[in-house]
Amino acid sequence: MTRRHLGRLPVMLVALTALWMLSETRPAAAKTADVVKNKGRQKIFMQFGDVEPFEVLSFDTGIENFVGGDDEVRGGLRSTGVRLSKGLNEYSALFAQSAAIVNTSFPELTMSIRKDSGVVPLTIHLSNVVISNYSVGSDNGSGEPVESMVLNFREMILSYTGQAPDGGDVVLKIVCSGPDRCVLVE
Repeated sequence: MTRRHLGRLPVMLVALTALWMLSETRPAAAKTADVVKNKGRQKIFMQFGDVEPFEVLSFDTGIENFVGGDDEVRGGLRSTGVRLSKGLNEYSALFAQSAAIVNTSFPELTMSIRKDSGVVPLTIHLSNVVISNYSVGSDNGSGEPVESMVLNFREMILSYTGQAPDGGDVVLKIVCSGPDRCVLVE
């Protein structure tokens, strides 16, 4: 992939995810079961240490690129941290405490998008994670309490596996070793 194509990487990830979700190569029965069982939605899970994975409401990897006036990528990809929202659960106190105490970090955090069928198209591994911003509010739709946070990290590995329009597999891997050092690994 050329440097010019890297500038379109976030759009490509969204497009590939949409293609994977709408793929016609999966058996019709499996597609119907997914839609009935999960209403066509994917679930996002987070895990750290030895705890069971728990559901996250939303997240944003914050990967962006430097684009100049001539639409050329300048400087490559960078990450602004991972932003996420989740319902309050038994780990909320741990996240709040970690955000309040300076130099407290999680050795590793893993987030993944998973369908009920077990297929995991996107996995994000973070190492040496620090919570730099933390807040608690409510979900506008349900009124349930929701916590939001920004995770900064020493390293992030984003792995995406999808299906190309021709039926073949598409695998993308982005490794970020610091905020301004993200590279696409082929």
